[in-house]
Amino acid sequence: MKRWLNSPLLPVFAAVASLAPFARKAFNVDDPLFLWAARQIVHDPARFYDFSVNWYGWDMPMAEVLKNPPGVSYYLALIGAQTGWGEVPIHLALLLPAGLVAWGTFVLARELAAEPIVASLATVLTPAFVVSGTNVMSDMTMLAGWIWALCFWVRGIKLNRIRWLVGAGLVGAAAVLTKYFALALVGLFVAYAWSATGRRAGRWIAPALLPLIALAGYELWTISLYDRALFSDAASYATKFVSASEVFSQGVTGLAFMGGAALTLLFFAPLLWSRRVFAVLIAVIAVVLVGVLISAELAGAPIRNASGLRWGLLVQLGLFAFAGASLLGLAVADFRRSRDAASLLLLLWVLGTYVFACFINWSINLRTMLPLVPAAGILIARRVAWRQAGAKSWLRMLPLAPSILVAILVGASDFAWANSAREAAERVN
Repeated sequence: MKRWLNSPLLPVFAAVASLAPFARKAFNVDDPLFLWAARQIVHDPARFYDFSVNWYGWDMPMAEVLKNPPGVSYYLALIGAQTGWGEVPIHLALLLPAGLVAWGTFVLARELAAEPIVASLATVLTPAFVVSGTNVMSDMTMLAGWIWALCFWVRGIKLNRIRWLVGAGLVGAAAVLTKYFALALVGLFVAYAWSATGRRAGRWIAPALLPLIALAGYELWTISLYDRALFSDAASYATKFVSASEVFSQGVTGLAFMGGAALTLLFFAPLLWSRRVFAVLIAVIAVVLVGVLISAELAGAPIRNASGLRWGLLVQLGLFAFAGASLLGLAVADFRRSRDAASLLLLLWVLGTYVFACFINWSINLRTMLPLVPAAGILIARRVAWRQAGAKSWLRMLPLAPSILVAILVGASDFAWANSAREAAERVN
């Protein structure tokens, strides 16, 4: 048993076991776009978006519809060409990036002085991981590249080995060509290296810029293919700037989505905080809920219906926002306590994702919060190891039990929702 607890095999197994039962999940949301691009790649690998698609009710060039780079579609093309395009083989093939996220979180946690088994399981056993791991979009594949790029970068800075740094830059470049958000790795690379090396510039600068260089090359390539720079086009479409009147609503909504994405924080909370901090967090959430009641809506959704207050919505909002506030508090507290390169990396990772998802991206959703879930797992592990230093390992793992249940229930609900359209079509026919 002790050998399993010191091995990445357990979180990898947990990832596969939590996702494989949903292999018959119907393709939904934006899944078809990535699959159609994969089929095009099989036909012509160099012209990945060279076809039209009816997505909004009329034919449009694919380059104008899909606002993501084609990285994951190349992987789907490889799988689809060999196994066919059915749900089961595609979903099973995508267990690979999910397993890489679990393994990479274990490795990165060890590099950042966190208990790796707690960090990796607290990442895997979350609603965001299960839901994102059962679609065929780019999020989980990008996250796999993100995690391993950081693993290589931290190792390279510690050992002062250029090959690790170049490897990190190349993996980061692959992540950027899978989903544009991975460009944030450049900032994390620079911040960690600057802090870890005593604020000295060095030979790490060039590898840190490799994702940016790859994206610039992609821009030039897509201009030659489609007469438009696809990253710039996606940025102009997907970004927005929140007005002052929307800051509260967007901030609270993002807090709830962040907490819902990494709901393990809710179950670990008694191990993370003193009674005083716990009470402060509850008071903050109570004030937030009062603000929601005064505004009478949140993100356009009314909090009252014909029967009165929507208590179910308010309770869920309070619990999820508490978990989200815990994550922000963890990131800040960890940095205040350690003030080292690792704590700075985690702080910027969490805050950057939250700000982008809430105030810059065109919508707040679970997928935009997925990148911060491994950071949440690592922060949980670091905090538990500090506050519960003398506790037995089973006590540190105990909050994972309800996390398993919630993650699987959310995954099952998403599975049923995705399959409902297929079942309705079968009934009509």
